Amino acid sequence: MKVCVGTTNPAKINAVHLALEPMKFEGTLQVESVSCNSGVSPQPIGIEETMRGAQNRARAALDAAKDADYGIGLEGGIEKVGDQWFECGWICIVHGESGKVSYGSTARVLLAPQLVEPMLKGVELGVLMDAMTYV
Repeated sequence: MKVCVGTTNPAKINAVHLALEPMKFEGTLQVESVSCNSGVSPQPIGIEETMRGAQNRARAALDAAKDADYGIGLEGGIEKVGDQWFECGWICIVHGESGKVSYGSTARVLLAPQLVEPMLKGVELGVLMDAMTYV
């Protein structure tokens, strides 16, 4: 089985390997990755935008690798639940032959209050975490 992932982020590509490898597909698992645009803001806000980014990446991956069985997109965003903000990842898988679209999400992680304001202004979580971690 061949899948194409719409990212060049090594952590996300490794996550796809880790998720699919134990399923013991007949034959071999081939994971290809391509750089593609999510079509959403660099720091998606809300479930709809984050899911749209994941689907855009999955479709772009499938378009880039015509022989892939599946296109996979992973997108991280922030979501407001009640009066608190959470980080959440969405995963979209598009079947190459049928075009069927499936979604999954990660667990939500409460964001520290000092991260929310910059993120609402478009600063990506990774940039903020790097600034806090590598000071």
